[in-house]
Amino acid sequence: MQARALLFDMDGTLIDSSAAILGGWNKWAARYGFDGAQVYEYSHGRKAAATIAHFLPGADRATIEADADAIHDDFAALSGTTTAIPGARELLGQLHPREWAVVTSAPVALARLALSAAGLPLPEIIIGADLVTHGKPDPEGFRLAMQRLDVPARHAIAFEDAEAGLQAARASQAQVVGVGKQRQHAHLTDRWTPDYVGVELRRGDLLELRFPGA
Repeated sequence: MQARALLFDMDGTLIDSSAAILGGWNKWAARYGFDGAQVYEYSHGRKAAATIAHFLPGADRATIEADADAIHDDFAALSGTTTAIPGARELLGQLHPREWAVVTSAPVALARLALSAAGLPLPEIIIGADLVTHGKPDPEGFRLAMQRLDVPARHAIAFEDAEAGLQAARASQAQVVGVGKQRQHAHLTDRWTPDYVGVELRRGDLLELRFPGA
């Protein structure tokens, strides 16, 4: 696969933050009498506010925003439990600042905290939930990242793990790589990889990625 820039989702794609996210959603779900596992499953790839609105369809904006802020605070408090996806640190370390971006459903400040806690470098561009009007599965975040990197969709590769994120990546018209051990959404991708171990980066007119077994 060849590209000028790589666009990465964060949770589940660059870092394993499942303990922090599950802890935050369990706390919120218990407050309202929901099944924490069900809320957590729905939340994958989505803005916290979108998940809250889904489970509390009658809630007003102030309630949704206050709950989302509280959940983000809980995520931040547990950020020390995050770890890098295998091979991510090595791949990112080979990229120049303008060759990659993070496109996440977390706010930018939380993304910086979580990436740093996992020992990963920070890109020049992070597109967080607080920078877009429409969260995943809408492609707005990926399109904004490509705009800021001045890269056309055909020269971008988006890495995602969750269905909503993969739908957003596909809708942005970027090339799509699914990441993770579960391949149930492989139909939304051009390629799937369990992690970044053994992924080779070569430089020419474009960045070239070679995957194990390819």
